[in-house]
This record gives sequence, structure tokens and C-alpha cells, in this order.
Amino acid sequence: MSSTKDKLTERLGDRMRASMGAGESAGPAGSPMSGPPGTAGGGAGKYDGVKAFRDARLIAIDKLVPDPDQPRKVFSDEAIDRLADSLRSRGMLQPIRARWDADLGRWVIVAGERRFRAARRAGWPEVPCVTVEAAMSDSEVLQDQLIENCLREDLQPLEQAAAFKALMDANDWSARRRGEELHLSHQTIGRFLALLELPNVVRQKVADGMIAPRTAAEIAALDNPDDQVTLAERVSTERLTRDQVEAAVKAKKAGTAVPPPTRAKEEFRLDDGTRITII
Repeated sequence: MSSTKDKLTERLGDRMRASMGAGESAGPAGSPMSGPPGTAGGGAGKYDGVKAFRDARLIAIDKLVPDPDQPRKVFSDEAIDRLADSLRSRGMLQPIRARWDADLGRWVIVAGERRFRAARRAGWPEVPCVTVEAAMSDSEVLQDQLIENCLREDLQPLEQAAAFKALMDANDWSARRRGEELHLSHQTIGRFLALLELPNVVRQKVADGMIAPRTAAEIAALDNPDDQVTLAERVSTERLTRDQVEAAVKAKKAGTAVPPPTRAKEEFRLDDGTRITII
């Protein structure tokens, strides 16, 4: 799962780049662009080839609301504080993306909730936004939010797994089709989805960082939830590697003895001649 961010970068695609204004500034080749008053229309002036991007706006922060369905549920207060400090000193380097919700009478954030939270914490009365004027389906919104979160600051594995499942359910897609849409292998999607099938106690260990997602996916290959919990406990107490977990799963399925964890040993001597062994 370590390459998810790079692969999602490839998926960023035209829609998000267009919404940020990429390619909007250049007019047809050879066409004169009029600049602000006092500039020559056809000279090599500062504003030649430049035009305003109609969907860029400053929106009052109390007119923005987070999307309750967005995949990220956990926000680090420390990270938000750091981002708020950055906004105070450098400003917002990338605008928030938002869409209008007539029922709420508010702009709903499509991408940039961390920036919104940091701007609010920094005391900003308004924030720069790019508004999405075209209609977006729930699936398109979720895809953009999933990409945004994975590119900016990785989602927690279980949040990402839940987002993948929501997209699959919304579109009636298989894991293979979901992988094609996000340029991820269907095996990667399958490993994420496997996390959702684990018992609560094992999922909590993943959420707490005690078990790596790929290791947890190996544990999910066991059919019995009790066996999954037992192996997860071994991982957290004995610091089993993913290869060791894979071997333990194979042994369990084959009905053979579970191999004990191998231990690395290193010896060295201090300057005074003391020999130290680390296992």
C-alpha cells in the first residue's frame, strides 16, 4: 500500500487540474489579450495571455461547511495548528474547492477541509476557493475527496478502505474496476477491503498503528475470527514481520505447527571490552 499516493497522483487527472485553473489562462494562439487600464492591448505586457478565472472566489468562512460524507474522519489537532501557523505566515498556497448546496444554503467543501479548519483556527474571515459549477455525482465527489486526502496527508487505512467500499457500492464496481479507476491494482484494493472484515479488536490495532495494513491483510486470510485475534496478538507482542505472519497463516491452514518467530542477533564490544548481545 506504500505506492498508493504515487498511483493516485497519476489519477489526479484533468478534472481536478481544470478546477484549479490549469490551462485557463492562455487564449487562442496569436490572439491579443486586453490587460488592465493603461496597458497596451497588443504589446508584450504583463497581462498578455492572461485572463481572469471565473470560478475563483473569496468565500466567507461561515458560508463554508465540511462534507459529512467525506472519507477523512480523523484530523490531528497538532497538524491543524501547524497548518494554521503556515497560513498566517505564508497564506494559502492552494485554494479550497467547494460546490453550492441549495438545500443547505452553504458552500460544501469538496477538497480542502484541513485548509478550512486551519483557516478558521487562524481567525480568517474568508478563504480563497475555486467553485465547482458543474454538477457532480456523489461518486465523483467521493473520488475527488479520496484522491485529495491521499495526496495531501494519507488517510488512515480503515478510512481509505471504507472509502473504497463506498465507491464500489455506489457504482456497483468490482475491486478490479475500482483499481482501474484509481490506477491501483485490484490486489491493492482487495488488501484494503480485507481490513473491513477483521474483528473489531484487530481493526483497532491497525487504527492505533500497532499492526501495519499489509500485515493485517495477511491476518485476514485466516477464516476463523478467533484465529485472527490470536495472530494479531502475536504480531503486537512478538513484533512478527509480515513474512512471519504469512508463514503462520500458511501453517495454520495446513494444520502444521506454527513456526516460532526468528530472532536477529547482533554482538558488539564497547571500548572497555564489554561484550553486548542484542536480540
